[in-house]
Amino acid sequence: MTRLTRIITAADPAALSEGTRHAAAAFAHAPHLFGIPVLFNLPAAAIVLVNPGVPCATAGVFATLGLGKGQHFGEGLDPQLPVQWRNDLTAAALAVQPVIGDVLVVLQSQAGLSPVRMSGSGATCFGLAQDIGAARRAATKIAAA
Repeated sequence: MTRLTRIITAADPAALSEGTRHAAAAFAHAPHLFGIPVLFNLPAAAIVLVNPGVPCATAGVFATLGLGKGQHFGEGLDPQLPVQWRNDLTAAALAVQPVIGDVLVVLQSQAGLSPVRMSGSGATCFGLAQDIGAARRAATKIAAA
């Protein structure tokens, strides 16, 4: 596979449920995206992305984290071991937007998604799947909820 494959199952806000509003999408990672090599030699993976439809300002997350200028938090990650990846901003983002916790629970409840994490400073979260079929099934189920 030499390009990013994207299957959007619910991207229109009108199609999203009340309660935990979300959009779900399934993607397949390829070593080259749009003909450009990725920076790390990441393992092939399929991913489900879910966004609760709320803003989560990076400045607010970092303010909640309470780091001083130049202060570091956590240690580096091995790009070859995605199951060990973590997001040190999750607790702070949950304080800013608690609904992110609901999104993580929804992703964790899907068969075949592991690990499940928040992306960046929020609010989008993801779950890795073994293949695009498993990612599509999970994204479709989440979008239908």
